[in-house]
Amino acid sequence: MKQLTEGYVVLAQNNSDTDYVQCARVLAKSIRATGDTRPVTLITDRDPGDHQIFDSVVMMKSTATGEWRLGDDWQVYELSPYDRTFKIESDVVITRPLDNWWEICRGRSILVATGARNYYQQPATSRHYRHVIDSNGLPDVYNGLTYFERSTLARKFFNAIRTLFENW
Repeated sequence: MKQLTEGYVVLAQNNSDTDYVQCARVLAKSIRATGDTRPVTLITDRDPGDHQIFDSVVMMKSTATGEWRLGDDWQVYELSPYDRTFKIESDVVITRPLDNWWEICRGRSILVATGARNYYQQPATSRHYRHVIDSNGLPDVYNGLTYFERSTLARKFFNAIRTLFENW
């Protein structure tokens, strides 16, 4: 029986203000600092230059427009080389091992984080980027940490995200 692979993917697309590839390097180092040996894959649309901290780099064709490049998130499902994946946004730092999260998520098609916390472990209170969620009564999800397994449901989810971004 084939053993399922698991690993982290980090989508990093620089803009005029932020070097998200550099942020992804810091994230990968923070994962390693917790003792986690799972592979970390960088997904990007430009040559990342020095990328030794990553186990692999996957080049993507960007379809996003504007400075805030969230419109490419839907590509993560197809570009992840793993059967079980944690997608972590590049501007996140991991401060403790995620082993228990891997166990909690096992067997679930897709999970998106809710209830973000700051580095003091206090609930995040900033609503600056949450006005669309608040005004429409939507679930307060944070796609900065998303788990998915290769499954029909996860594929449908990411296809729906693609449709939303392409027909915004």
